[in-house]
Amino acid sequence: MTLGASLSVGPVVRDTVAREAQRRRLDVRVSAVRVGWFVIRLVDVDVKPSGLAGVRAFAKEADVSLGLILRPTAIDISGAELTLTGSPDSLRRDWHDWRAAAQPEGTTKGRRLPLTVRGASLHWTGPDGTIAEAHELSATQDENGTHVAAGDAELRVPGATLTFGHVDAVFDRAGVISRARAGALTLGWTPLPRTVAAEQVAPPPDPTPSRPVARAVRGHKPHAVPLEPTMPGPPVVALPNLPSIRAAAAALTRLVAERVHEGADVGADSLVWTIAQDQGRVALTIGPGPLSFAHTPTQLELHYSTNAQGTGTPLRVHVELPTDAHDVVASFEGGPVSLAVLGVREGAMGLVDVDSARVDGRGRVVLAADGSALTFDIDGSAQGLALSHARLATDVVRGIDVSARTRGTLSAEGELRIDDASASLGALHLSASGSLEQKSDHLAAGARFDVAPTACQALLDSMPTGLLPALTGTRIAGTFGAHGRFAFDTRSLDDLRLDYDIQDRCRMVQVPATLDHDRFTRPFKHRIYLPDGSTAERETGPDTPDWTPLEQISPYMQIAVLTTEDGAFPKHHGYNHAAIRASIIANLKAQRFVRGASTITMQLAKNLFLSRDKTLSRKLEEVIFTDYLEQTFSKDEIMELYLNVIEFGPSVYGVTAAADYYFGRMPAELNLAECLFLASLLPAPLRYSAMRDAEQAPDGWMRTIHSLMEVERKRGLITDAELSDGEREDVEFWHGGTRPAPRVAVRARAPTAGSDSDIPDPFETAPVQDAP
Repeated sequence: MTLGASLSVGPVVRDTVAREAQRRRLDVRVSAVRVGWFVIRLVDVDVKPSGLAGVRAFAKEADVSLGLILRPTAIDISGAELTLTGSPDSLRRDWHDWRAAAQPEGTTKGRRLPLTVRGASLHWTGPDGTIAEAHELSATQDENGTHVAAGDAELRVPGATLTFGHVDAVFDRAGVISRARAGALTLGWTPLPRTVAAEQVAPPPDPTPSRPVARAVRGHKPHAVPLEPTMPGPPVVALPNLPSIRAAAAALTRLVAERVHEGADVGADSLVWTIAQDQGRVALTIGPGPLSFAHTPTQLELHYSTNAQGTGTPLRVHVELPTDAHDVVASFEGGPVSLAVLGVREGAMGLVDVDSARVDGRGRVVLAADGSALTFDIDGSAQGLALSHARLATDVVRGIDVSARTRGTLSAEGELRIDDASASLGALHLSASGSLEQKSDHLAAGARFDVAPTACQALLDSMPTGLLPALTGTRIAGTFGAHGRFAFDTRSLDDLRLDYDIQDRCRMVQVPATLDHDRFTRPFKHRIYLPDGSTAERETGPDTPDWTPLEQISPYMQIAVLTTEDGAFPKHHGYNHAAIRASIIANLKAQRFVRGASTITMQLAKNLFLSRDKTLSRKLEEVIFTDYLEQTFSKDEIMELYLNVIEFGPSVYGVTAAADYYFGRMPAELNLAECLFLASLLPAPLRYSAMRDAEQAPDGWMRTIHSLMEVERKRGLITDAELSDGEREDVEFWHGGTRPAPRVAVRARAPTAGSDSDIPDPFETAPVQDAP
């Protein structure tokens, strides 16, 4: 009987469905119709609204219940799939247009049929890779509204993911939310890769050694004229667009206020924030904790707090989004609380022993109603942090006690003002203030800083373990303090102001054996780097075969390194103020790092005591050891050590080995051109040493060497006669076999006489020719 009813009623149902669908501008296809007792079942129903290309619906089954007069009384749908494609704005606009056109002429909205949906799913694909999915959806709709539940849902946009678990929501007949709760909510953020304009990317290094201008003077790139500012261009400092943020906040507030009833129950029982790195690795997690949302007559409020466990106050975040023209306010406070209670996982962002670390803080950020300014006042501290990070140190750094505070204002015009900033790391206390102005055509900034005078030993004792491992066992007397000012404007970078007073009265009174002065008056072990990157130890020092006393090294070698590496070496105490200022100007003009300010003493500290690890720990130790060398060793001792341990090529360390490897000579025999050639190798000895494969130095390299000779003459380091002789000298390489005829040792002289660090660098005084 049912089969017969289906065969007789089916065509009628199909015809009725097709007729009603056409009136409502729907394209409906039904695979099969089955008739039951006061119910009609539609099987495999495919629905496409006419004119809505981005919307498609499918239902495995749709049961239409019939009343006594065979009119529909309820609809029950199972196995539904809703697919959406397009931006929210375009979908909303097309939906409203379709609804207006789909309402049959002369009809009015009638009673809603009770609707039940089970086992449904939703998939939305938006522009720019945005995807939203929901599974295990169920919904019931009646005269009062709609109740929706989902087992799980996820929204993915570039750089962020929002995941819901056990969602329950209630809408009134107009679609306004009266309840929306999630059992679990996870907000994940992955920082997007920074896009760098092609013109800002440094070109790859020239694989051939035919361009001596690349680094003939330490820190310089091949420029015949000084670098010019690249402004205007992309913002140097990424400042937020305040009016845009305020407008977006206002639009979101209006949308939510329209769609959520006042007093509605909205929130999540458990919110987790995650910050991920590349390849999905979680770098930082905060939570879980409850999230609540409140719609009041004047504003929307967000409340979040981490779970209260153990001692301390949980972290609380509060955000106020006004529904009228008032300020947006965000604030937080809490602690001290352990990182583990906050939800931070072991190893996240290099953090270890998270159970032992404690953090606390408070802050308030206010965005003006018109988006004209953002004010902030943030204060926080951490005790007992432990970090394992390749950029910090080679070992785990433990016992980090740090605090910081900053207060200031950011304007919509791109002006940032730090009224008061302070930071402390152990016994080191820093205070600062400053300002930054970024316009379309220039960037200007200024800052001042003060380091409170503190006992040097107290500073050392309060440093985290693992941060300064080479200083273990060191005792330091005296005090340390500093203050200074810094200001620049890209419209006149050459007027950059850099003034500082380092009140360094620290003196090492006890050092480990590896640092002791007497160690270097006799043979000692020195770490060298082999061409494959591995390390080895080599014996050097007085009375060893590869060691040459300073008085037996051609004085032109000292002149050469003074010219290419550190012209102020005889006068400074480890740091060259003029070179530091010049390097800052060059880097600002190029908007990237193109020049350093390393001195001969700093280079010796790195080569003598430290590894080549690029860590903050090693840089701090370099600063301290530079000071130690200047206090403990004479300038002649520093120069002798430098020339005997510095790298000149593959496994070629010290001037004795270099003179033999390149020229088959003793250091005392080197002429002016040969010494300048060796000095020009120092920035990249492995790369530049490939020139030795030829018979002599390339013409382009020789033009650079001659330019350096001109600079030496201007600085009073050589005479006119020496310049004339040097310009006639060739740089010819020895490849083994019969050695060249010996030369008379170059006469002794005062190599540092007339050195002046204020004379411009050679590439700012003479054009440099590239090699053919």
